[in-house]
Amino acid sequence: FLRAARRAGSIPAHDKAAQAWLVQVLVNLCRDRWRRLKVRREAGPAPRWNVDAPHDPEAMERARQSVRDALATLKPRTRAIVVMHEIEGLSRQEIAVQLSMTEVTVRWHLSTGRRRLRSQLVPQGTDR
Repeated sequence: FLRAARRAGSIPAHDKAAQAWLVQVLVNLCRDRWRRLKVRREAGPAPRWNVDAPHDPEAMERARQSVRDALATLKPRTRAIVVMHEIEGLSRQEIAVQLSMTEVTVRWHLSTGRRRLRSQLVPQGTDR
């Protein structure tokens, strides 16, 4: 309903058509969510950064600071998009609507941001 409210001009005027349109929006959102969950399940669990000391507060703080420092090197728009997608869990489409840009542009910023973060956070010569 929030998505429909943001695009009130695209809702059909006829009651039956509007109802069908809203149902199709819901179906599409569910499909997107199922696809996203399937990809995450197939990818397996996220890698653990500090396997030897997972509860070491100092190691956790160092990891947090490393991520903060790496994020700070990104351009503001790229950083915002990476944070919105990876931390806040928004879809690319939701980010595009909120930032008034195309979904292709959001994908480009995500790809660029992830690549730069990976180069800063992952030691050279490792797979992850």
